[in-house]
Amino acid sequence: MRIPPLCSRAGARWSGATLSVLALLALAIVLPPPAAGAPLPNLTPTLPSPPTPLPTLTPVVPPTAPPTAPPTATPTSVPPTATPSQPKERDDPDPSPVPPTPTPGLPTPPALSPPDIAVEKTVDHAVALPGQRVQYTLAIHNRGAQPAHDVIVTDDVPDALEVIDLWSSKGAVVVQGQRITAYPATLEPGEVVSIRITARVRVDAPAGSVPNTGRITTSTVGDPPDDNTSTAIITIGVRPPELPRTAAARLPFMPLLALAIVLLVAGGLLRQYDRRRG
Repeated sequence: MRIPPLCSRAGARWSGATLSVLALLALAIVLPPPAAGAPLPNLTPTLPSPPTPLPTLTPVVPPTAPPTAPPTATPTSVPPTATPSQPKERDDPDPSPVPPTPTPGLPTPPALSPPDIAVEKTVDHAVALPGQRVQYTLAIHNRGAQPAHDVIVTDDVPDALEVIDLWSSKGAVVVQGQRITAYPATLEPGEVVSIRITARVRVDAPAGSVPNTGRITTSTVGDPPDDNTSTAIITIGVRPPELPRTAAARLPFMPLLALAIVLLVAGGLLRQYDRRRG
């Protein structure tokens, strides 16, 4: 009996079941028969187990850090002021108080001194006669460390004097009756203002001492008032009595008249002399 080759096209048509049966027959011929009572070998072909499915990989997203707000600067707290504590009562009948602990703090800046305005009044003549001129000078100072505002200078001139001229180095100066008023306005620290008053002694002024006082004021608080006035004194003298007038004094032209007469007489004599010689 001819068996067709396994590698022919007809053998290729055999199914897998046919090959399995042939394999079992060959094993039955080769292997010895099993002993009585022995279990038959399990000749069931073991099928390969299905492949284990691969685990599903889930991408892990890293957690997003929440935005952190910048820290807010905490205001520095002011240290509490130390409160002096009351001493506890003791059995001692005369307890001594505990002094409070001083609280350190910033040094207090020194306060500026207030303005210190002052006036100094002088006169150019200590003695004056009726009809004579005198001149008063008022020097206004600010000796303090702050400006002085709304500065006003007043001077009540005595009735024995007649005001004839005024002058100020700063601001206006006016006269009303016998009162002189000057308006320097503002005086800076160390500033000096000069005011001059020119007056004439009245002809009918009585002889004697005549004081004249100048005053200065300001609206700035703190000015010490001890140097806000100054007085200058003049003495009105007595004019010497006039001598009685003589006849010659009453006729001041008499010497001129006598001279004119002498010249006329001399001229006439010269003309007569010239005629006689001619």
